[in-house]
Amino acid sequence: MGQFSDVVAQKQLSSECALFLGKLKEWKEIVEPLVIMFEERSALYLHGAELEEVIKVLGMMKRLLKIPADDMDVRKMRAFLRVFSAYAEIVLRKVEESEFGHNSHFLYSEGKEEREAIHILLEELTRLQIIIREFDQVMNESGMQTLELLFEKIDLLRDVKDKNSKIEQKFMEKKERLNFAEQKKKEKQQEVEQLKLDSGYEVLREVYELRTQLIDEQEKCQDQVFLYFGKIKIVLQQYAQQQGGNELVERYVANPLQGFLDDQGLAIGHVLDHLKTGLMTGKFSFPAEEVNVFMGYGDKLQVSYLQRLQSDLLRVKRELEVVEGSMRNRYFLFKIQDAEYRVEHFVKQIEKLQEELSVMQDELQQQQLHLEREKHVFEQTVKVTLGKEIVINF
Repeated sequence: MGQFSDVVAQKQLSSECALFLGKLKEWKEIVEPLVIMFEERSALYLHGAELEEVIKVLGMMKRLLKIPADDMDVRKMRAFLRVFSAYAEIVLRKVEESEFGHNSHFLYSEGKEEREAIHILLEELTRLQIIIREFDQVMNESGMQTLELLFEKIDLLRDVKDKNSKIEQKFMEKKERLNFAEQKKKEKQQEVEQLKLDSGYEVLREVYELRTQLIDEQEKCQDQVFLYFGKIKIVLQQYAQQQGGNELVERYVANPLQGFLDDQGLAIGHVLDHLKTGLMTGKFSFPAEEVNVFMGYGDKLQVSYLQRLQSDLLRVKRELEVVEGSMRNRYFLFKIQDAEYRVEHFVKQIEKLQEELSVMQDELQQQQLHLEREKHVFEQTVKVTLGKEIVINF
């Protein structure tokens, strides 16, 4: 920013801006009365499309006359000029191309001198172009255009730095969460170890391990039931529909596990035999893919397979009930289970946070490299264009 101020002072750009704004105001003082006069006379002498065209052109002139009253610094003046000069060019072309710019018949009653007054707008718009170009030349010769590009680059650098700071902040917040999770995991691990030193734990340990083993075995049996009846669900549904409804089959379709446990005589085995025979004799017509899945079960369609599966499931269920019933100090067991669950929870949380931190660290490194590259490019650009050595410190 200091170099910008130096150039402004050396080239007396502030006074040039004030001089330019003064010229614009003088131009406005000349043109504004003309616009008002043309509005009044066009309303008296013109009608229809011709009047509409003149009103449109004069409306554009009035917008062009909205020149700032207060002084502006160099950068604000440059920003204003980019918009103002482009619009002035558009208005000039519009007046040149319009009938209004060449036809003054509606002023004939005012005499020859006034008939030529209509061309004053073209003259004044052309003079405005000259005023703008002269000021633009002063700005270009001062090196302002180069400086503006450099300051746009500074804005870009600030954006990159802001993004970098936000990533750093998120990284630190996530790191704090990781530290907290590791501390809580350590506390829960110590709590579990302390509970297991209690004399009550030795009494429950074997029962607890057996219970864990039985729960795993129960889940495996249940998974087999869901998998078995899940694969033939569509065949069972279509069978029930063709039979006009079958309460047993419908229970299996709705809840395979409950249907299997309630079916103590395994009546479903007779249904499977009937299905198998009917498919082989062509009595039933189901989608080929579903039939292949069903027939692919082979020996598993026999009642003996289902009997073994149901027997295992019921046995595990009974043994689990016995084990849980034998646990006298259930509250103590619950405390151990809860503490172990908490340990596992924090272990998973830590793993997730570590993965996220690894990704963020890579992103942070890439962002830092990007920032360093942009800083180096900017410093070299300043050195080449202004002949000055600068170092940016964020």
